[in-house]
Amino acid sequence: MQAASTGDGTPSSQTSITKVEELLEKCHNLLSEIEQFQSFLVEQKKESAVELRQLRNSVNSELKSLEKLSTADPSAERTIHALRSSNLPFYTAVWNTAKSCTGLITFFKRFYWQGPPAEILDKAQKPEKRCALVDIVAQNGEEWIKVSTVTEARLLFEKAKAHWEDASSSPEESDEEEKEKEEMNDELVAAISPLNHNHNFLPTTALKESSKQNPNNDPNHKLELLTVAHDLRLASLATRIRYKHPTIRFVLPKVSSGTSPEIDSIITSIRNTGVIVHCANNPPPHSSPLIPIPLPTLFPSLLPSPFPPLTPTLNLDCTILLALVSDLSHIPPTTILSSSSSSSQTPTTTTTPPTLHPSLLRQLTLETSSPLLPTTLYPALSSRHLVCTSPAATRMREITAQIGTPSEQARAELIFSSPSPLSSSASTLTTHLRLPIRIVPASDSATTPLLLSRLPPVAKSVAAKLSPINQSVFLYGWAEGIATVSSNRGVVRVVEECVGREGGEEEEEEEEEEDQEGAKGKEESIKNRDDRGPIVEPGPAVWLVEVARSLVGREKGRRV
Repeated sequence: MQAASTGDGTPSSQTSITKVEELLEKCHNLLSEIEQFQSFLVEQKKESAVELRQLRNSVNSELKSLEKLSTADPSAERTIHALRSSNLPFYTAVWNTAKSCTGLITFFKRFYWQGPPAEILDKAQKPEKRCALVDIVAQNGEEWIKVSTVTEARLLFEKAKAHWEDASSSPEESDEEEKEKEEMNDELVAAISPLNHNHNFLPTTALKESSKQNPNNDPNHKLELLTVAHDLRLASLATRIRYKHPTIRFVLPKVSSGTSPEIDSIITSIRNTGVIVHCANNPPPHSSPLIPIPLPTLFPSLLPSPFPPLTPTLNLDCTILLALVSDLSHIPPTTILSSSSSSSQTPTTTTTPPTLHPSLLRQLTLETSSPLLPTTLYPALSSRHLVCTSPAATRMREITAQIGTPSEQARAELIFSSPSPLSSSASTLTTHLRLPIRIVPASDSATTPLLLSRLPPVAKSVAAKLSPINQSVFLYGWAEGIATVSSNRGVVRVVEECVGREGGEEEEEEEEEEDQEGAKGKEESIKNRDDRGPIVEPGPAVWLVEVARSLVGREKGRRV
């Protein structure tokens, strides 16, 4: 049988052979770039900073599929179809888009939101957890990117098919579809019911946005891209990164705006959901440099920032103060281990088991691979003014006085006094930090109400969940508009969840007031606003340092 021919008369078998060779070469090149980036992360000891596993595994799977196709019958319809439907162009587009980003976090991550709570569902129904797939998480988690290699022809086909189905439907079917639209709107309202206090549910502010942006209200609502945009929007509204919802960006490298009214209509429908859309003639910034940037030069710009945007002055909590003075941060781990082992020896022992608490041993292991001060704290703190509240300073001094080693106690005094070269380890503090750390009074009973008077109403709920020390730390930083540095994960989580749950309702109320005031009312409101210090954020700016350092402590009564 003669092989089928392509439109230009070339035998399909030869075309398939050429095609698979091209795809294999491109796939090898793509995988090589990803693996180079992985090696770069390992060299920088930041292999956990960017999650590449899903992307790398996907490209590896595609490579294996292409290798199988290279040995298959090139004239077989199955082979020709497999080559045409290869996922390699999509993975290439994802990687090329990622190379134009900053603050990469992960690839192909699912984000979830909860459907209607059980209280408002029929008895036979169960609450449904839904998800949307994000191709690239960038900007340190604040941006979600969806890449689609759909063509203009495919979009026009989907749109024509949807219009044909609508035109051919019977009146009964139309009534049924209208009923489905109403049910979806009801579902969206239910999903944001005040009955729900779980942070995975949509916040109250999602009600108006979701009902306005319901894809069923759009003439292009049956298009897959619009459904994806709507789902990503709902997932975004159920997620907060530093109190804000992630922005969503679509990258459509095979679609150009301005080519036809039908395509522009689809792009407009996507943008109406709140999504930023980049087309082939409107690519993302830095995605197509005139001179390609060498990978070793490009890779550092892809890394997530080790810390969020910080203010010129930083507010340190007790956990960071302890990390600055701990022996773990200043003395080589081998020295600490040998000292601990020798102090535990007795005449009858034949081995020298370590006497350090398991938590301290874990911190020593982390310190060996990634020293906290030079890799994390010094780069962020060195150029900034440092303050702490009086309760935080008092608590740190109490802990060091009770269990700290002599060197830890010396450092505790050093950071609050004028610099003096007490020891080689102490001198690293004076070299890298602006000492002394200024102590701000925030301990009397009148301080908390004063701070709360300068903060949004949600601050009262936050304060109710914090201890007096943490109230002084987080409310002070919030009211003064300066970032607080802490490694207290539990407290930071409580603050974020409280602000995320209740702050959204306040935002909605403020938006309604602004709508009622109008432009003139807004101007008057700004003009008459009391001068109560800096304009505050929805929640306190916090940098959560992922690792902590405890005091090594004296042998007697050692604890973490």
